[in-house]
Amino acid sequence: MRRLFRNILLAAVVFFPIFMTNPLSAMAAPVVYPDGTIFDAVYYEANNPDVVAVVGSSAQALYQHYILYGRIEGRLPYDPKLDADALLQQTMENATLSQTLRATDTTIENLRTALPGTFVTYGVYEQDNVAENGMEPIEWRVLENTGDSVLLMSRYVLDGVPYSNAYDTYAYNPYDVTWETCNLRNWLNTTFYTTAFDTDEQSRILTVKNSNAPNFSLSAKKMMYGNDTFDKVFILSVDEVARYFPRDSVYLNNDGQPIYYASALRMKATPYALKHGASEWTIKDAKACEGYHGGFYSIRYDVVGYAQKIALRTLCGKNTTVYTIGADGTSYGVRIVTYDMGECPVIWVSTK
Repeated sequence: MRRLFRNILLAAVVFFPIFMTNPLSAMAAPVVYPDGTIFDAVYYEANNPDVVAVVGSSAQALYQHYILYGRIEGRLPYDPKLDADALLQQTMENATLSQTLRATDTTIENLRTALPGTFVTYGVYEQDNVAENGMEPIEWRVLENTGDSVLLMSRYVLDGVPYSNAYDTYAYNPYDVTWETCNLRNWLNTTFYTTAFDTDEQSRILTVKNSNAPNFSLSAKKMMYGNDTFDKVFILSVDEVARYFPRDSVYLNNDGQPIYYASALRMKATPYALKHGASEWTIKDAKACEGYHGGFYSIRYDVVGYAQKIALRTLCGKNTTVYTIGADGTSYGVRIVTYDMGECPVIWVSTK
């Protein structure tokens, strides 16, 4: 049992509060250590005055004496009346539970009072690309708070799934697609949804009706109208980006004309996302762009390391390309629907 306990406790040690601080300071009760040892410094001090006379009464010194000499000499580390098995069992259960809890998890109370522009956590997803240490808490930007629910968009690009995987295999030409029928919508509402959220978290994610009409102010080409959809997880449309991300910063182009952008749209991609189709702006990209377009594009050095080609819900062209957010936050670029893109999932969470 102690070997099992040790393995569980060591796996949870970074989360279990008792091991976040020095367990040997001011102990007034038995403490269970990662190897399963139970030690009560107060009891040890009271029942071993000869030891105290030599090493002193600090918990650290007493514990070290017990480990090096006391247990070999048959000295008791705690009151024999203590129910050691019950203490070990309870500590093991706490350690096991702690593996499912994250120090950054946000409570419903926190969500209820969260202000737009702040960040919260909800659910978990692989982000550091190290599967062995488990999935990391997802950070979300609060876009809106109605009092009964909050609209959340992931702070980072979490994955790189193509908008569509339907194309002519002979000519590699993408077929026309809508948000309703696309691969990305299906992935977000199945694979991502079940991976990122447990059953309790899923029960709080609302199903919302999304409009998927084309944005003709950006594209004059004839397009198919997309049907409204009901989604639990989705990505923003062009209109929603304009609503929630006002352009609050500016730089000048070659002619001295202002280029306005939303600073909050400059986002990073996680290491996992970069390994699975998402991309970031590099120094090589900045140099190439500067050389092609002229000096004003030196601004692009400011966004090296930021994610590019973050997919939006709004299609353009002939329903074979989709609008994207660029690394510099100006939006909107375009991308062929079958190419890899980064995704920032969006959810509505009930706070009732």
